[in-house]
Amino acid sequence: ASTAKEIKESISKVNQIMQQHGIESVVYTYCGRGDSGQEEEIDAVNSKDSNVSVNDLAQIHVDAMPICHLSENGQSLKRFLQGMLEKILNRNHGGYENNEGGSGVITYHSDGTYSHEMFTNMLDEEITNHSGTYATKDEKIKTQLEEFNSALKMLNVKAITMSYAGRGDSGQESDIEEVHFEKESNLSTKAALATKLDGKIKNVFDFAIAISDDLQGQNHSGYENNDGGSGTITYNAIGTYTHETVDCFMEEEISYAKGHVFETVREPKSPSP
Repeated sequence: ASTAKEIKESISKVNQIMQQHGIESVVYTYCGRGDSGQEEEIDAVNSKDSNVSVNDLAQIHVDAMPICHLSENGQSLKRFLQGMLEKILNRNHGGYENNEGGSGVITYHSDGTYSHEMFTNMLDEEITNHSGTYATKDEKIKTQLEEFNSALKMLNVKAITMSYAGRGDSGQESDIEEVHFEKESNLSTKAALATKLDGKIKNVFDFAIAISDDLQGQNHSGYENNDGGSGTITYNAIGTYTHETVDCFMEEEISYAKGHVFETVREPKSPSP
């Protein structure tokens, strides 16, 4: 392993090479979430009186001690900088891809100083509650609602709780979460929900899901858009309901670090506007 002294000497050599080629700074960007999209690369070169590009960095030889797994003897300037900047990233923003992910920009200057802007995504929720007597414009539900309520009472079902969740094109489905019996019943939940109804909707389960979908449309239409959402509906056998809706939205926490490559100064975090 390289000693601290050897690493400093290597970085000093690299800084000199950058200056010799008129490179004032390089810009390293990264972003990722979970196991996907963890893109980390040098994507810009700021040069003085020269036209050095990112691709040119791969053609500039560096005779310096390796400082990480990306570095090797006889390496290119690009490879050395890539390894050094990854170390800065891990020191300041390690694990940025966890949970909702994050991103950042590191600008490294040829005098050994850098600035690091870090963005960490956080999922927040807004909860709204609805309640009342259930009413619908759906004729198919309206004509069988009285029969449905009677079937629940006959089965000693006090209420049915349904849930749904989705984001984008995924998961936009209602499901029965729990059946609340008025008193202890010999009927299983599955048997109760399989009870037949006359008409177009064949059983208690399908009818309850139809009510859930209808209330989604009334109170929470488009919940799956953007960062998604979810909801819980409890339908009571007396014809009333409660509906908790949850809307998710992403916020960014921004933080900063700067200093010399061997020293870091953190600045206060700033919420996104």
